[in-house]
Amino acid sequence: MGPKDPKPSNSYEPTLLDMKDELAELLAQRKRLDNRIGLVRDGITVMTRLVQDTDSSSRPRKKGLTGLVRQVMKGSDWLSAGQIRDALKKEGLDIAAYKNIFAEINMILKRLGKSGEIEVDDTKSLRPVYRGKPQ
Repeated sequence: MGPKDPKPSNSYEPTLLDMKDELAELLAQRKRLDNRIGLVRDGITVMTRLVQDTDSSSRPRKKGLTGLVRQVMKGSDWLSAGQIRDALKKEGLDIAAYKNIFAEINMILKRLGKSGEIEVDDTKSLRPVYRGKPQ
């Protein structure tokens, strides 16, 4: 018996290596694109606010979310965050424009409670209820 024959070369191996290299490059490009897309989206958000502020300077300003919450709370009975959201919706607020309206409302209620503008009762149920301070 003679020496072992060397392993026959696989003609597909170079193609496989090329494809793996291309995939690695494409994934790197995707990462760079995803980063850039995030930066552009953030820039659009900032620029949109600037444009809206500039456009709205000549017309009366709408109340912000905090102002609308204050308006709903004025003279109200005890309300949950969900009831406040529903009242805001009835006032014409576009709830869909907010990523997480409950988080926004709860942060506002927390601030208004700390400042003493509203009363907070977290003993009546699992979730706190709020009301405007009696006049």
